[in-house]
Amino acid sequence: MDKNQLDIERHIIKEIIDRVHDEQTRISDTCQRDIAFLVRSRIPKGKTWEELNHLEIRHLIEEFSKKLHQDAPKSKSHEKRAVIRRSLLSGIKKLLSDIWPFGE
Repeated sequence: MDKNQLDIERHIIKEIIDRVHDEQTRISDTCQRDIAFLVRSRIPKGKTWEELNHLEIRHLIEEFSKKLHQDAPKSKSHEKRAVIRRSLLSGIKKLLSDIWPFGE
């Protein structure tokens, strides 16, 4: 993976985790690795972070996060946070398709 792809991956993963991981919802370490794999597999070659529309990506991630928080199961204990995985990973696949449509 080249430096540009790594930079894109880092920005997108950080934005997703910052938006989703909060006091009610948590993303496990293994799920974070799966997110990294999904993002890495979809980054188009030859793109740089500067070429991408940051506002559009941020908006798509924000909308994704809102929907995910609405659909996340409520934690049974007040001291614990809901762990989300299946809905998160399937949602990220759709999110990445919105950022990079097939054929781009």
